[in-house]
Amino acid sequence: MQLPRVWTLAAMALALAVELRAAADALQFNQVNGSSPNAGVEARSADKRQPKEIEFSADQAGDFAAGGSPVGEFVALSAQDYQLSALCQPQKWTIKQKKAASMWIGLSAYSLPESDQLVLVAGNGKEAVVTRQGSGAASAAVPGAEVVLEYRPGPACSPSAGGSFAVAGVGVRFSKEWNIKKEAVCGNTNSMKNARCFRDSGDAKDQEMYATSQAVIRTERVREDNRIVVCTAWLWGNQGHIVTNNHCFSSQEMVDNAAFHLGVEAASCSGSCQPGTCPIAKEIKGAGNVKFIKSDPTIDIALLQLTNGASEVVSKFGYLKIRFGFAKGGEQIYIPQHPNGGARQIAKTDDDNDAAIATIRETDLSVRVQGKLFTGLIGYPADTETGSSGSPVIARGTNHVVGLHRIGNCNNAGTPSDKLLAYLATPGLDNDGAALQ
Repeated sequence: MQLPRVWTLAAMALALAVELRAAADALQFNQVNGSSPNAGVEARSADKRQPKEIEFSADQAGDFAAGGSPVGEFVALSAQDYQLSALCQPQKWTIKQKKAASMWIGLSAYSLPESDQLVLVAGNGKEAVVTRQGSGAASAAVPGAEVVLEYRPGPACSPSAGGSFAVAGVGVRFSKEWNIKKEAVCGNTNSMKNARCFRDSGDAKDQEMYATSQAVIRTERVREDNRIVVCTAWLWGNQGHIVTNNHCFSSQEMVDNAAFHLGVEAASCSGSCQPGTCPIAKEIKGAGNVKFIKSDPTIDIALLQLTNGASEVVSKFGYLKIRFGFAKGGEQIYIPQHPNGGARQIAKTDDDNDAAIATIRETDLSVRVQGKLFTGLIGYPADTETGSSGSPVIARGTNHVVGLHRIGNCNNAGTPSDKLLAYLATPGLDNDGAALQ
């Protein structure tokens, strides 16, 4: 259901209601935390029953404060080891990284003639051509812990034309044995399935879930310590807004250093792709293309917006709407996500037999993270993994967002839809981003 313009006023009223409700409980909240409500922790009035509380260990909470989930690293290489001995003569350099499931190469400078190529070649023969990016250059990823960088001169190559490049390093996506920490896979079986399983199942509801999930985005960023961190995000409304977690993006600088990937899918229901090598339908570099608008650590939300080609992206991948109102206990849900920064998967069940539909188990959950108490969250046991932070929690019945996933340990926690809209409401915003049900 579309709610043009009017919904912004209603959402503002909802924001006021949430603030009043929070104020009523502020004294109790401050006694628990020893701080004011403005110190970065959410307050929400308590139910008559004692809300359930979950505490996360330092290890579990680490990614929460680290700008996303580390799934790899950028390893600096000496440019001196990768220099041309003679222009127009083919050359090769072998690069090995024992932790790698895949690698891509980054160059700080690149001035080869147009007819010449630098190509990264995997052991299985897969190739990725180095292309200019700003003042430098980079390749896509190829699988393997050992790759070869090849210089291939073109047929019109002339030594007098000159040309050079400077290797900065390689981006390494860790293999599974080096990246085994799981956020919240409960039981003995991971019930998440490739998105293609839903497209090809023949079930109308599954196909709805697949279509809805196309608005989900994988984010990838090289952190200040050269770790590659990933999160999940999603298109909200028809104007190219992007919603994810504050612990994934809290500044324009973080956005500028990130890439946003849409349509990252395995080729089939049973298919898989090496970490970092899954096909990408659309890549958007953050710098110059994505604007950071605002974020809030209390409800762990960040709002971004595409500044170039938004209408084209929204037309192709669709967008999500947030429910205007509260998440409901017992409501059936599903979670599209990019676990471990891999292909898009969907969790719709919460048991090892893959039979019980995932539901919202708690509507007033409290979680303690690094000594801070966050209250009034929703809880659900549907499987997630490292990299799923920022995923939408979607109502199965309406395909509307009822929560924003933020942390998990078999008791996943998310910010409920009423708090999302209360924060996102902006006078004059008309992006078809809210729904009544």
